[in-house]
Amino acid sequence: MRLTLDEVTLHEPVVVELAIENPSSEPIQIDLGVAEIEALDIEVQGRDGGTVERFAPQFGPTTWHTGGKIRLRPDEEYRSDVVLGQWFAFGAPGEYEVVIEFTGSITRETGAEVEVERLFILPLRVLPRNPHRLREVARELAEGACQSRDLGAAYDAAQVLSTIDDPVVVPFLEELLGCNYTAQGMAAAALGRLGRLGTTEAITPLLTAAKSDDPDLADVAQHVLSSLLRQEATPIAHEWRERIERVVETSDSERSREQGEQDDELD
Repeated sequence: MRLTLDEVTLHEPVVVELAIENPSSEPIQIDLGVAEIEALDIEVQGRDGGTVERFAPQFGPTTWHTGGKIRLRPDEEYRSDVVLGQWFAFGAPGEYEVVIEFTGSITRETGAEVEVERLFILPLRVLPRNPHRLREVARELAEGACQSRDLGAAYDAAQVLSTIDDPVVVPFLEELLGCNYTAQGMAAAALGRLGRLGTTEAITPLLTAAKSDDPDLADVAQHVLSSLLRQEATPIAHEWRERIERVVETSDSERSREQGEQDDELD
């Protein structure tokens, strides 16, 4: 495992690259757990040894996720990026260590376990915030999400873009929502980040999405807006609160009307 960049600016994505090779002459089975991440126990420490944050993935029985069992043929390789911004904020410049323990298993077809390195300590330096650098990173990710012909690569770029916890990302999230093709997961990630930012610039594209002709996109945006109304951490100006309330109330009324029409049809 390695960091794709061991020096980043504040709020820039921090990504760990997981690579597993099979140099043997027989297939091996890798178990990374649910969502191909459950078997990673991740901890962020300051260079003084103090724990900053810890993440051990847990998934409820009713939550749908992809499995994490992977079969590698001889000389085959598995690669995956783990975006730490999904769980860790790295909220201040400084020196960090990302400590990752692999708790899964790698076995041969006979069932015999393959001995592998399980503990990784990755040094990371976070420099002060650089808006120009953040815009460049966000622009590249938005272009990758919108222009890639590989849906998997587009989805990954959208997910990384949505971990940037900084107001400069807003126009690029808006660009993502306006792509000719945006998968539901990509749109949900972008809308979620806009909601967590909660600025007036972020609320504008949420209001637009809430009125979209795409019912899935509109539903997610309306849910995010409803959450904004309930949160206390980021106060919303009165005029914006009124606009959000009108959109949410209108969508609730439309859903009630549609449900009534469906019930009438069933009768």
